[in-house]
Amino acid sequence: MCSLTPADQTGERSLISLGAASRILGVKEVTVRHWANRGLLQVFRTQGGHRRFLRDQIVTLSPQSLTLSGNEAQLREERSLRYVRRRLRRSSQAKQPWYRQIEGEVRIRFRLFGRRLLSLLAHSDSEVRPRRQVVEEARLLGYEHGVAMAIQSQPLTDTLSACIFFRDGVLHTLPTEARRQALLLADQVMLGIAEAYQETVQKVLS
Repeated sequence: MCSLTPADQTGERSLISLGAASRILGVKEVTVRHWANRGLLQVFRTQGGHRRFLRDQIVTLSPQSLTLSGNEAQLREERSLRYVRRRLRRSSQAKQPWYRQIEGEVRIRFRLFGRRLLSLLAHSDSEVRPRRQVVEEARLLGYEHGVAMAIQSQPLTDTLSACIFFRDGVLHTLPTEARRQALLLADQVMLGIAEAYQETVQKVLS
């Protein structure tokens, strides 16, 4: 993100407001902000902190060129799932403590968590919701899973190891430019897990 120079402020670079950019592209302002946060649009800031966009760039783009299609995101998720399943079938992975020690209801919960995590990360750069909402969803996903695993007395190290396993399965199949956002969300999931375990321990000790 760039600050405006005096030349920019006089309009020599044909800068337009967030509202004008959203009208040209035919999308909501929150969507334009999302694309800007992902680095898909060059953004300038006025001295007052308002966003400005290059008109020449905006008029040459279309929402389709900036948005990951639902079909493509679904294909990413399916590729990630196939990759994870192949890894789970390998004897070396089957010997991992977190995988070897889970069974019954716990294994079902791990499987459901894995699918939700794969979906969240595979679609991470196609989201048009405010970033805050997506981050909160990631944190809540981790927290809910952490509570379930803590109640089942699953070790925190095993729960986090499984989360890392599923995370890496997605990252392996994502294009390079999408990995940063997926990593950020995965971090929030793991923080949610840790928070759930910490609260559970505190309840036991109190």
